[in-house]
Amino acid sequence: STTRAEIQSKGLGLAAKRSLPLGADHLGTFGLNVRHRSQDEQRNTALKDESSERNVAIWGQDEWQLSKAHTLTPGLRIESIDNRTLTTLGQTNSISATNLLPSLHWVWRVDGTMNLRASVAQTQSQPGVSQITSVITESTGTNSLVNPDRAGNPSLRPERTTTLQLGLERFLKDKRGSGGLNLFVRDTRDKILNQTLEETVLGATRFVVRPVNAASARDISLVLDFKLKPK
Repeated sequence: STTRAEIQSKGLGLAAKRSLPLGADHLGTFGLNVRHRSQDEQRNTALKDESSERNVAIWGQDEWQLSKAHTLTPGLRIESIDNRTLTTLGQTNSISATNLLPSLHWVWRVDGTMNLRASVAQTQSQPGVSQITSVITESTGTNSLVNPDRAGNPSLRPERTTTLQLGLERFLKDKRGSGGLNLFVRDTRDKILNQTLEETVLGATRFVVRPVNAASARDISLVLDFKLKPK
């Protein structure tokens, strides 16, 4: 098969933040993030898809110096997302959402050589435009379980993840380096996974892979890092 594809895309991003003291023991930081992207895709002179992604986020945090050894940083992120696709067949798929994503971080400076850290934060991952389109793209060659057609899922829901982090930092003398050990526990609701099933496409039975939401998932990881300056 021969496929010709022409893709034109435009994007714009803007990020800004401002920090200012809020009393003797507080440092507030506020930020704005804006991202927009649009894309036109032409395939084989007959198929043309249009898509757009928009993300606007306002966030703020308060770095609270409880004492010389302890710092507590609560934060809140307000995020609005709008993803849309328009296919050659006139099918429109869209996902829009506004979310409140809180976070809380704590640092204990045990002494001049060691820090203990703990944090809990919520994040959300919105499906991309390629994941929500209803158009089926046929596979090249023989359709099979390992070479399926690809399609999106218009009813896909976003992933929402709560992450717990516990960390230990150790510093060497004379600023020669540092070592860290971090434990991450991530609980994800509506985790997005790919699923391959047989479907009837234009009267023929073919294998098609689509993204679907799993009920929930938990990931646990342990990360060790080390930095050293020989001189």
